[in-house]
Amino acid sequence: MSAQITPVELAAYATMKRAIVSIRLSLGKQAQELGGISLVQFEILLMLEQSERGLRMHELADAVGISRSGLTYQVGQLEKAGWVQREGGTGGAAGSRAVIAVLTDAGRAHILGLQERHFEFVRERVFGRLAQDEIEQLSAMFQRIADGSGEQPERSPEPA
Repeated sequence: MSAQITPVELAAYATMKRAIVSIRLSLGKQAQELGGISLVQFEILLMLEQSERGLRMHELADAVGISRSGLTYQVGQLEKAGWVQREGGTGGAAGSRAVIAVLTDAGRAHILGLQERHFEFVRERVFGRLAQDEIEQLSAMFQRIADGSGEQPERSPEPA
């Protein structure tokens, strides 16, 4: 592999970063306006809504892409709002120390109320600008990138 980045790679990298920042800023503003929460908090609620029995805190941090200490703070804020609760894990020695975040009924109602409008916004802001075959290509490209990064892709993590 060449040590120097090519002009085409540099341009693609710059464009990718601008797109990611633009989308995250737009989604963050929308999450705040619609639900009074940050984008990270929305993502936490969304991940928990997709899990039947909650998620271990470290799994949730990895899935959302934030540090464990950052997740602890965010989950604490969501607990204060009454949308999430933390429970001690069950099972063997390692399992008994595990802390599991679970969605409360109020949290489930809140995220379900936001989900449809959020995904409409994503469709308008991102997918509405692309043809169906471009969306499929984009998905395949991002999957290859995620699979090759050494990190676990953000597929639905196994419930705790």
